Amino acid sequence: MSNPVRPFQVPSENKSFQRVGEWSSQFNNQWPALLGGVGLAIAIGGLASWNPLIGFGLGLLLVLMVLLLPRPVVIAYIVILAYPFTGGLERGGIIPGLRGAQMMLVLAFFLFVLSKPTRQGKLRLTVLDLAFFYILITGSVLPVLALYFRGGSINTDDVAYGQSPLQLLLGPLQYYLLYRIVVSVISSPKHIEMVLNLLFGASIVVSILGILQKAGVGPVRDFITTYYPTPSVGYQIADVNQRITSTLVNWAQLGAYTCVTLLLALACYTHKHRLNISPRLLMATVLLNMVALVLTGTMVAWIALVIGGVIVFKLSGRVPSPKMIATALVAIVIATIVFLPFIQGRFDEQVGAGASKGILPASIEFRVTAWTQVFLPAIGRNLIFGAGPTPSELNYWPTEESQYLYLLLRGGIPNFLSYWFLMGIGFTTCWRLLKARSPGIEQPVAVGTFAILVAINIMNFTAAYFTGFGATQIIWELLAVVTACEQFKKIGVWETPTKM
Repeated sequence: MSNPVRPFQVPSENKSFQRVGEWSSQFNNQWPALLGGVGLAIAIGGLASWNPLIGFGLGLLLVLMVLLLPRPVVIAYIVILAYPFTGGLERGGIIPGLRGAQMMLVLAFFLFVLSKPTRQGKLRLTVLDLAFFYILITGSVLPVLALYFRGGSINTDDVAYGQSPLQLLLGPLQYYLLYRIVVSVISSPKHIEMVLNLLFGASIVVSILGILQKAGVGPVRDFITTYYPTPSVGYQIADVNQRITSTLVNWAQLGAYTCVTLLLALACYTHKHRLNISPRLLMATVLLNMVALVLTGTMVAWIALVIGGVIVFKLSGRVPSPKMIATALVAIVIATIVFLPFIQGRFDEQVGAGASKGILPASIEFRVTAWTQVFLPAIGRNLIFGAGPTPSELNYWPTEESQYLYLLLRGGIPNFLSYWFLMGIGFTTCWRLLKARSPGIEQPVAVGTFAILVAINIMNFTAAYFTGFGATQIIWELLAVVTACEQFKKIGVWETPTKM
């Protein structure tokens, strides 16, 4: 019988050569990148000898590129986690004209452009991208052209809320960059769960800082005053040192931020069987954000939370959990007992002895006066294209006290309609996911986003919440998530996430 043919075996003394050959074959197509990296490292070393700061910055950029380009979703994670702590940093502290979050977004978008694309690519364009383009045209381009046509001009000297007219015009661009990064890298339920965990974790830290600020903890209060100063709006508010701001520089924006975070946490808790999110994290989010929300003194956010909460439970088809109700009540009781003088003072200012004798709360009565005597007449004079980024009426009062009057005064009817076009797309996308009744992660995200859109439009009656920092970045992040959910639902399968 003939011996069977054995496969060829490399002699033991030649195995080292085999390993070298295998190692070398792994770099057959990567030698250009490797040589380029070595050349870049040499260049950075040369620059460091000339200017250490530039060399350090370029070296850090190189490290970020190596770590993040193969895993672009990490870029989104970093931005989402850092945004609440960088958006309120004083403008121009590092780069002239930019806040910390804006500088971070520019760097993140640069890395995102260079990063590895997901299966659907980076240009997952939808009608929401068209909506943003519509907002940019109607809110920035057309008002400026109309302003120049009337003989006016744009400059960078006039400042409102710490922003120049040019910064006001380009402000919406930062949120679109945030949206484009998130929607282009989300490709699995694991990614969405991580986004939600980061949102809740960041909100807990923001709330704790705000509570400590209200408690008068010296280092915390000094830290917030130094690095997150409230921009001057040209007038002094009596309770400026009583209502907490945390890292969001304004108590109203902190109120909106905690309100939308609470609604998202409620939606996730009612669907916790679909999510791999710790119930303890959700409970901590509700407890601490509820206390912080009370201490902002933002009553319209309290009202929006109640209405949004009803919508969450209605769309979820579930009654509120006893644990969740108990947690919310405990938070309210704690805030009321510990900070009772503040709560009493706030109610007295609005509807008690310290308020005017009208039917409406004091702040609403004042807004009605400003609307009827200053802003509505100005809107009537510039109804078609608006008065531009810095209307002269702001010399009499530095804010329109309403998101809708903000849109009409600065961009006219087209800008007002573009905003509602965007809202309509957001509501429609969420509703389609809700009607599909998918058993996956899409349901809680769609429920929470729908309720948040309702809440923000309630709050918009009393201030420009959507164009301010606070809740806005969460809304754009969630719009990106629901859009990604719908896109991957169409192809029927999520991608398998790569290991971190």
